[in-house]
Amino acid sequence: MIRLIGAELNRLASRRLSLVLAAAVVVVVALFQVAVAQAVAPPSAAQVAVARQGFEQDRQQWQQNHEQWQQQCLDQGGSEAECVIPEPSEADYGLAPTPYGDIVGAGVTFAVVMAMLAAYVISASFMGAEYSTGSLGNWLTFVPRRERVYAAKVVALVIGSGALGALAGLLMVGGAAIVTSVQGQPLTGIGGVTAAAARGVPVVVFAALMGFGIALLTRHTVAALGALLGYGLLVLGLSIVSYLVPVLSLLKRWQLETNILAFVNHGHAYQVVERVISAEGVSLQAASRTLAFAPAGTYLAAVLVVMLAIALLVFRGRDVT
Repeated sequence: MIRLIGAELNRLASRRLSLVLAAAVVVVVALFQVAVAQAVAPPSAAQVAVARQGFEQDRQQWQQNHEQWQQQCLDQGGSEAECVIPEPSEADYGLAPTPYGDIVGAGVTFAVVMAMLAAYVISASFMGAEYSTGSLGNWLTFVPRRERVYAAKVVALVIGSGALGALAGLLMVGGAAIVTSVQGQPLTGIGGVTAAAARGVPVVVFAALMGFGIALLTRHTVAALGALLGYGLLVLGLSIVSYLVPVLSLLKRWQLETNILAFVNHGHAYQVVERVISAEGVSLQAASRTLAFAPAGTYLAAVLVVMLAIALLVFRGRDVT
C-alpha cells in the first residue's frame, strides 16, 4: 500500500497543472506582503497631519452622540451586540500602523481560499484526466483491487493538499512576520493567526477531496469545475432572493462557505433577513447569527464522509473503460 501511495503522489506531483497552481498560490501570497508592508508601516508626518483633523472631529461626535445612536438602534429592533458603536481609533484613520494580527488575519483567510481553489482544481483534474485519457483502466490492470486504488488516491491527495495548505499558511504568517519586523512593529496576535493558518490546512484538504469526489462521479474535470461555478451562482442567487423570501436566508447556516469561515476563524457571524412587523408596517431587517467552530467542523466532516462514501460505491461498480 505504501508503494501504491508513493506512485499516486509521484503522479500528482509530476502533473504540470499541480506545479503551476501551487506556484500561483505562492506568488499570490507573496504579493499580499505588499499590502502587509503598507498596512504596518508608520504613517509619515504629512499623513498624520491630514488624518488627525478628521479623527478628532469624528471622535468628538462619537463622544457626544454614541449613546443616542445606540439607543436609536435598539429602538429599531437591533440587539445589544449589533448596536455597539465602537469609539474611533487612530488605526482607523491611518494615525497608527495596523496591528499585525488584523492585517494577517485577513491574509490567512485569503491564503486559505486561494489554496482551496487550487487544491480543488488540481484534484478534479487529477481524477478527470484519468477517465478522459483511459489511464485509470490501465492502472487497474496492475492493481485490480479498486478499494486499494481509491484509498491510495485519497491518501495522496490528503498529503498533497495538506502540504499546499500548510505552505500557504506558513508563507503568509511567516512572510508577514518578517515584513512587520523589518518595519519595527510588534507581532501582535501572532498566536491567533498561526492557529487560524493551522485550521486552514484541513479545509484545503476538504476542498481537494470534494474536487476529487465530484470529478470521479462526473468523469470529467470540466464538470467538476462547472459544479463549483454552479454552486457559486446558487449562493449568489440565494443572497438576492432571500430579500424577497426571507426564510431562504436561513439556508446560509448550511452553506459550505459559512461553515468554512467558522472553522478557520473559530466562529463566524453571518447575516439573515428577518421580517419585522411594527406600527409602521412590515419591514425587512438584517439580523446577526453566529456559527461556532465545533458545529461547523462536524458539518464539514459529515459532508466529506458522505461524498467519499458515494464516490467509493460508484468507483467500485462503474465500468472505467
